[in-house]
Amino acid sequence: MDWLTVAFVGWFGPRGLASVVFALITLEELHDVPGPVQSVVGTIGLTVLLSVLAHGLSARPLAGRYAATQADQLGTEESEPIVRRLVSKS
Repeated sequence: MDWLTVAFVGWFGPRGLASVVFALITLEELHDVPGPVQSVVGTIGLTVLLSVLAHGLSARPLAGRYAATQADQLGTEESEPIVRRLVSKS
């Protein structure tokens, strides 16, 4: 894969789910430890919320830009229907 595809998949990858799994692992490990468990869970929740907002707001412009770049690489005839679908969905 080219660097643009790797960056695109990296940005829109399953970050929220991974954060929830890490939160559950953290809770399991910290259940006997006195301290700021609520702060840790709150921080993870805030991180997931901010991630959803950032990825949601950037989805349309970045998907359109990515589609246009891929269209240039594929050639106009091959990619025109693909680009039209991607841009209309995003």
